[in-house]
Amino acid sequence: MRRLLIQLLAIAGVAVSVLSCGLMWFAIPVGAEPMFASPEAIHTDQPQFTMTYRLVTVVALAIIVICWALGKAGSWGLLATCLWLSALLTFPYAVMNWEPRIAGDAAWLEAQHRNLIWSGGDLNMSLGHRIDGVMDKILLTQTPRSVNPVEVSEWQPSELTLARLPNLVDRLGYSNKFFEFIRPGWVAALAGSILILVAIGAPVGHLDIGRFVRMSGILSASILLLALAAWCWSFAAASDLTVAANSTARGDYEMALDAMQRAKDKLPSLAEDSYFIAQQGLLEDALGRRTAAG
Repeated sequence: MRRLLIQLLAIAGVAVSVLSCGLMWFAIPVGAEPMFASPEAIHTDQPQFTMTYRLVTVVALAIIVICWALGKAGSWGLLATCLWLSALLTFPYAVMNWEPRIAGDAAWLEAQHRNLIWSGGDLNMSLGHRIDGVMDKILLTQTPRSVNPVEVSEWQPSELTLARLPNLVDRLGYSNKFFEFIRPGWVAALAGSILILVAIGAPVGHLDIGRFVRMSGILSASILLLALAAWCWSFAAASDLTVAANSTARGDYEMALDAMQRAKDKLPSLAEDSYFIAQQGLLEDALGRRTAAG
């Protein structure tokens, strides 16, 4: 009976994972026609990386099913599932760091939402007017002052403190700017991979200690390596921003612009950071250039 339950769990995991490939993983509302239309009529924009992760899901499922059929679920199947789950966890990083247009829109909308709902925001400040019947809609007066898809400061690992730990999480894409717009597809893929992992870890209805130890080791190592790689790349961009700040202080605006460009090449979402754009514009203006930023 337990073996049958585990098999059903594995089948459910595969089914949920297949279903995830047909669902949206992340979507930004970009408008509706006509205005004030129903939610179904709202147009959305989705990251291009979604297709990559769907393909990874399909390939991983094919490998896992083949390993299961060959009786290798406890070895190669376990490895494939752990690596697949680790890859799925990098989806927020890919969207918020490497999809600048999507990340910028998400950051802007989240900032607008925050301005609406905080205690001094437009939603609460307009309440008295609506009660008095002066107006029947919210008066929007507070536009976001800054937008930053990912907070990349100039500090380096040697300056890490407990207060800066949330910034490390933000650099991996795990922030309200991402979670405000997730859709069922990514959640379903995560759930499917976890169900399959549980089925592999308990093949006869009870936990296989050996498999559990291997599973924990592979998952911990792969997630840690991926996180370290992302942080190293982010700190490399932060180092370029430090060079830009020092060059600006010396009056070497050309070198500062070059350093900012290198940082943007490493993390494309910096192109949507309002402070980054403002600084770039000031430097270009100082050099007498007339560009979109300047």
